[in-house]
Amino acid sequence: MELKSSYRIKINLIPKKYIVKKTPNWIRILFFTLTLGMTLYFLYAYTINGNRLQILTTQIESMTAEINYLKEQETRLQETQKQIDIIQNRIDVVRSLIGSEPDWLKIVNSIGNSMPDDVFLNSANFTGTQITCAGTSQSIFSIAQFIESLSRYQDLYLNAEFQSLSLKDSLYDFNLILELKKHES
Repeated sequence: MELKSSYRIKINLIPKKYIVKKTPNWIRILFFTLTLGMTLYFLYAYTINGNRLQILTTQIESMTAEINYLKEQETRLQETQKQIDIIQNRIDVVRSLIGSEPDWLKIVNSIGNSMPDDVFLNSANFTGTQITCAGTSQSIFSIAQFIESLSRYQDLYLNAEFQSLSLKDSLYDFNLILELKKHES
């Protein structure tokens, strides 16, 4: 019968001086660890930089779209400004035309307020610098009163002069020239 042992026993019969101790190879472990660390670092940096690059690319695209939109708005604003300038030039022309014209309503009103009851105007010719009036009256005194009343409006008239005076059928026909002051705009 054979003797069986439940434990495995290893017996090394080599003398101790010939037994090689197994020691780890520290250089290989260090190189492997460094290589693994560097690889993981580069993968991490690549992922982070890839994400940053994608974010920056998205930002560049949105900024480019915004720049294009702003350029369109600038073009529209320039076109609108050109239209405003054209309209402003037209307004300036109209203002200068209006400003260079005398205030005809004020002038006609002053003539109407200055006329005595027995003075009648038959015709009036209006130009930019003078008014030529033709009228009739029953007395010379009323015509003189008319001219004197017009002299109160020194802001409108430089002077009022007779051009002609004639008696016809007990009515005096007269022509009067009113020189207008230059209107300042």
